Amino acid sequence: MRVFVTGASGLCGNSLVPQLLAEGHTVIALARSDKSAEALRAKGVTEIARGSTTDLDVLRQEASRSDATIHLAFDHDLAFKAGGYITACDQDRAAISAICDGLLLHNNSSGEHDDKSAIKTFVYASGLLGGTGPDETCGKIENPHMPRYLSEELTHSYNAKGLRTIVVRLPPIVHGPGYEHPFITAQIATAKQHGYVGYLDDDGGQSQVSVWQAAHVEDAGALFRLSLAPTLASSGSNLHVIGEELQTKQISGCLANQMGLPTRSVRREDAMSHFGFVGVVLVK
Repeated sequence: MRVFVTGASGLCGNSLVPQLLAEGHTVIALARSDKSAEALRAKGVTEIARGSTTDLDVLRQEASRSDATIHLAFDHDLAFKAGGYITACDQDRAAISAICDGLLLHNNSSGEHDDKSAIKTFVYASGLLGGTGPDETCGKIENPHMPRYLSEELTHSYNAKGLRTIVVRLPPIVHGPGYEHPFITAQIATAKQHGYVGYLDDDGGQSQVSVWQAAHVEDAGALFRLSLAPTLASSGSNLHVIGEELQTKQISGCLANQMGLPTRSVRREDAMSHFGFVGVVLVK
């Protein structure tokens, strides 16, 4: 299978790409820089598409040449800037549309075709935060300030147009060696600014304890790889990656020990002003 991968040089991409190659797939990897392209070639990728997720013509063209596309990339640098999250989500939906429209250009979605593998697949990397229920069947909270739920809706809208669509929801923390997770590094920066590591106050047990799910990057990569198989996941499915569950207060304690700083509780109503964007995901 020819698989176009965005975010191929990122955390999940670095795990996924070798797994795809080991299974005999041809990987077409999107690379923004010479450094990323060289790193991907070193892993055995022979087809590099130069560009970013805002280069919509590149996305459309490479998707049209592939049997499946796994869209891992999301502009976290932009999302973590003041007012940048909504713009990053807008760009993400534009990328999804370009990719899916490209896949549909040469898609055999005829109902008369018995070979389901001939129908092209789009796999979207989303997140567990903001879910309305406890399992994969749940939707997302429709929060205009957290509009990434619209990307999931857009993805699955292409199911009706003839694509096989899968959403893989990643936990807040996907961990692996040598990777700085944006949610954790943001908390470190906040702690340096204030001189202490903050954690959400549970109001003496009156409020729900803040818990984040976590997973190892190799497990996340494996689920993306397995999602390509129609026999393992039906079109329109949401797949969850969960390996562990951690109280965010435990994470704060670990950071405090590593940084040599005290911990201090932060009221939930002050989460946004203290933590910035991370405050939104801490209270979910």
